[in-house]
Amino acid sequence: PCRYGRPFRGNIDPIIQYYAGVLAEEPDGTRSQVVDFQEIYTPCIPCLDDCSRFACDPQCNSSSENVEVKFSLDNLNLTVTDENGTAIPYFLIVKALSASGSEVESTTSGVTIDTSAPTMESSFHIDVNQGEMMPTSYQQSNNTIKAIWYFVDEESGIEENCFAIGSYPNGTDLQNYTCVGINQTGENAMLEGLLQNNHTYFVSIRATNKAGLSTYGVTGGVTCLLEPPSANVNTSALGTTHMDGAVPATALEASDPTQVGISYGAPEDPSINKTMMCIRTCSEG
Repeated sequence: PCRYGRPFRGNIDPIIQYYAGVLAEEPDGTRSQVVDFQEIYTPCIPCLDDCSRFACDPQCNSSSENVEVKFSLDNLNLTVTDENGTAIPYFLIVKALSASGSEVESTTSGVTIDTSAPTMESSFHIDVNQGEMMPTSYQQSNNTIKAIWYFVDEESGIEENCFAIGSYPNGTDLQNYTCVGINQTGENAMLEGLLQNNHTYFVSIRATNKAGLSTYGVTGGVTCLLEPPSANVNTSALGTTHMDGAVPATALEASDPTQVGISYGAPEDPSINKTMMCIRTCSEG
């Protein structure tokens, strides 16, 4: 407060200096100042009345009442985590000093420090024609590329995921980076006519945490198989002998009527991941 004139009139002393420092919060909730107060702003005080005449400047603009002040505290050496590996909350504290020597302080909400980018844990492709949650390296779909990924960021958390699709790792020739928020799935169903048989496509992901740090990752790729696989498999029947005069000529005779077996090698087509065998009977004659 300020009193001036005859008789005394009530008024308010101007603020002549602003300071800022940093508080750290202990695990028990107590706070201690780890960065001492530093001068951040000295306002230009117009000469409006007798309460400001000892700290005013006649050159100051008296028409301005509210001034937005932006500042930063540089060259700090703050510890990211405590001895248990827990992130330390920090608080910015601002102090205003009036011409009469009175002080008032205000503290921001807490923040933690994140100096590391997100980490990619896993990623895989999904063929929408085979099932929504079946990881695969091959797909039937001729119009959709879909991938699921998992990034972690224990310090500040994931803020946004973006994905692109290309015909090579980190490529964007089929789709530029498209952001999907915190979703961990990327899908484009508008690729008909662009996907080619026996070509491999990759999904690239950019994950950004709440501190603004980003990590790029890429899937292992998915190969489009738009044509039936080659069924060139060499087989042989077990426990059988050739039958003279049989029709068809490839017919074989089993020595044990209670069992039948077949032997075959691995398919030449590497995209074949399942082989099935069936047994059927034929009518006499």
